[in-house]
Amino acid sequence: MIGSICLWNFSKDKKTAEIGYDLNPKYQKTGIMDESMKEVLNFGFQILNLEKIEAFTHKKNESSISLLIKNNFILNENKIDQNNLENIIFEIYRPVANKSGYRNSI
Repeated sequence: MIGSICLWNFSKDKKTAEIGYDLNPKYQKTGIMDESMKEVLNFGFQILNLEKIEAFTHKKNESSISLLIKNNFILNENKIDQNNLENIIFEIYRPVANKSGYRNSI
């Protein structure tokens, strides 16, 4: 196993989930996690009908921050991880649907 990615920590109303991921450093910067994240985001929004997906990452984890920004996550500066004050929280909302379905911008 070289890594993992999942949706977890679902809200009670099943409209929000957290995305978690980890990748062996040997395989980082190869596009594996970017491709995986796109698929998980599509699954979360199109199949699970989530409205929002959150990501918690350490404020100095530049690779994770870059991955999140590349996948259209926005930093929520007003939200604090009470369990780890060194974390910052990013979020992405369900893309707007158009006549042909969801945008493919994820």
